[in-house]
Amino acid sequence: MNTIRSAMPDPRLRQFVRCFAQREISGRNSWVVQTSIASLEHTLAFCFGDQPVMQYSSGNRALIPRIHVVGTQTRSPGCARFTGSTVAFGIFLSPFACWRLFRIPSIEFTDRDFEGEQVFGPWITNLWLKLAECKTFGDRINVANGALLPFAANASPPTMNMVAAGSLLRPGHSTRIPQLARESYMSTRNFQRKFAEDTGISPKLFARLGRFQLALDMKRTRGNDWAKVAHELGYFDQMHMVKDFRAFGGDSPSRLIQICGDFQPWSIGTPMSLNRVMTTEMPSSFPDIPNLPSSST
Repeated sequence: MNTIRSAMPDPRLRQFVRCFAQREISGRNSWVVQTSIASLEHTLAFCFGDQPVMQYSSGNRALIPRIHVVGTQTRSPGCARFTGSTVAFGIFLSPFACWRLFRIPSIEFTDRDFEGEQVFGPWITNLWLKLAECKTFGDRINVANGALLPFAANASPPTMNMVAAGSLLRPGHSTRIPQLARESYMSTRNFQRKFAEDTGISPKLFARLGRFQLALDMKRTRGNDWAKVAHELGYFDQMHMVKDFRAFGGDSPSRLIQICGDFQPWSIGTPMSLNRVMTTEMPSSFPDIPNLPSSST
């Protein structure tokens, strides 16, 4: 069995948390391979079963930590390999949530991942213990909501660049960077520099990544054909969209939407949704796991 459940957070967390997700894999003697894709969100992932292995695009391999913090990814970092039984719970944060909730600059996370306690200290280990004691996905949602709400109550307000970035994530937006700079009372060059300081990436790349994610969500939630998705999101044509999918996900749109799984979870307006994910199975003769390190890229 390989399923992913996803759900929306408490309404008071909606500006900080995109969704919660839980992966369940059980009874596997062979390896399950799941592609990781580019994403604007930061992810806090908690593993309660057999630890998967990350096969990085660089060729390195490492055990994924039981508490794994993943920053904004501007390209596919590789793929995750699972075997045995795994239950993992993920908190998918909005692009600026780490700054607003925890005062950690987004630029510190770009194209990087970490063991959780290195970033958040004992707080996140205590959260892992509470989540591990939960019996159901709903129980874990309640624990996660309770852990994050105190931070939300004391969150920093968004900066001008964070507000400007929000306009780049609207479906079919036509806002140009010089216009955003004027609205932020900056020159275009200063706006681009400050934007990169706040987000870790350039405005142009931020907009491309946002559109890529909107394309995935639009296909999942509306079932539109790919040509209509490309048109509504302002791609020049469908091949332009395919080029971005290969750059950010390493595969074609139709294939990628089937294999990216909980690296791009979704909730479709209902309290919870259950999704079955297509993955690739490989023989169980994958190289020895116990000697692999558990570290970030």
